[in-house]
Amino acid sequence: MILRIFRARAPISERAAVVRFLTTEAAKLAASVRGLDSFAAGLRQDPDALRFVLVSTWREPTALSDAAGAGWQQTVRPLPPAAETELADHYEVVGEAPRVLVPPAGSALRILRAGLRPDVEEVFFERMRELSRGVGAAGGLVALHLGRRVVERRDEIVAVSVWRDWQALQRVAEDDLDRPLFAAEVELFLVDPVSEHFDALAVERGVPGDAADDGEAGRRAAV
Repeated sequence: MILRIFRARAPISERAAVVRFLTTEAAKLAASVRGLDSFAAGLRQDPDALRFVLVSTWREPTALSDAAGAGWQQTVRPLPPAAETELADHYEVVGEAPRVLVPPAGSALRILRAGLRPDVEEVFFERMRELSRGVGAAGGLVALHLGRRVVERRDEIVAVSVWRDWQALQRVAEDDLDRPLFAAEVELFLVDPVSEHFDALAVERGVPGDAADDGEAGRRAAV
């Protein structure tokens, strides 16, 4: 299974159009694209631009190629007119990739990228799974996607987590969002970790795949 992190940017003045795109296209995408297993969107306002991410998992490489072109760098859906693609990164999913509905208000999406020290891959991923289970839904963790890839003979990992609200994320991060979560347990495995944060966005009511329309099946398909 493939974990895709698609990044784009748009002028700050286009915020309404970007939010509308992210909250409506999620449901359309989940309902219509073959091989797409899960979907989540995040938005952040930087001083120079809006930046947004589309995080998705795909069952087969051929399904992603059909949707995003042979190089996997095309958009699956046309972006808003003023938006520009920045980058699309791809990883092999480690473990299961959960299907979840991003909470509709106040939720947070976090992306950790890092190099991995030699010969620690299995230990790192197992420790991450144990730690995340310890937090669980009661601690505000809605979903965790783990991925890996090799770049220039170096192992790289990514951890995409969705949190019920920013307060839950800050509690687990011990108010230091720049460091990896569970830093005392996992930081020794990582090289040059970088964390990013976004407001997670849910689908709007009334579009195909919305939880209000389709019950539990809709909630699982809408991301």
